[in-house]
Amino acid sequence: MAPRSIRGRSIRIWGNHDKEISSPRFRSSCREFRHPSLSRVEFREGLCLAPDIFLIHGHQGRFFDDRAWRLSRWAVQIFWRTFQKIFHIGFDGPAENAKIRDALEINYYRWAKSHRVLLICGHTHRAVFASHTHFDRLQEELSATRRRLLTAAPRERSKLRARILEAESGIEDILLRRGGRSPRAFEKDRQDPLPCYFNSGCCGYTNGITCIEIEENQIRLVKWRKDDGRRTVLSNSDLAALRKRIRSGRAVNPDSPRP
Repeated sequence: MAPRSIRGRSIRIWGNHDKEISSPRFRSSCREFRHPSLSRVEFREGLCLAPDIFLIHGHQGRFFDDRAWRLSRWAVQIFWRTFQKIFHIGFDGPAENAKIRDALEINYYRWAKSHRVLLICGHTHRAVFASHTHFDRLQEELSATRRRLLTAAPRERSKLRARILEAESGIEDILLRRGGRSPRAFEKDRQDPLPCYFNSGCCGYTNGITCIEIEENQIRLVKWRKDDGRRTVLSNSDLAALRKRIRSGRAVNPDSPRP
């Protein structure tokens, strides 16, 4: 699925934490170092896998992360973190602050929707697949499982009740971390969003890492678990079908039956 121009190449997408990579001086030092692993890597701020598939780190759009990053990095390292700890002031990054994260991701979603592109980024540390967060998936699973329970055979009901409890527990955990507030929906009244926004999540979760994989015209949200190294596919979709829906502006596949 990758264009011939990028097949077989290693490309590093840099972001706010390693923005010095964007400087010619850094790239020059990499060439002087002559390390094989660095000589084969290209450093970019963004990458088009196709005319309608766009990859960025996801820090773009915040002034101190994007434009004034040198001042911001100095202030955080020397002053701001210490000031926060002494006076117990809340964090102001998208990874820790749910309000900032929601606002950023809604902006990413709106940009991708307005340009009819599939946008993949990171930075916010929250995995998103086809404009659906983990909170959204848990709610959908909970609703679908409750409907199945109404007509399920007696031998299946215990398993369905266990899945309901698991989904409810996951929702409660998310709400607890967010102070009881639900994540902001990408569309008003929680209408079906256009499946145009994806987020790779985080490589530093306490129980593993998440990532977005694209292979053989399939796009997947995958989790690698820390305890046993097991790879689990959390979500999977046909990439061609997704791109068609995004280009047409259809939030829901018209050929799929509604629950």
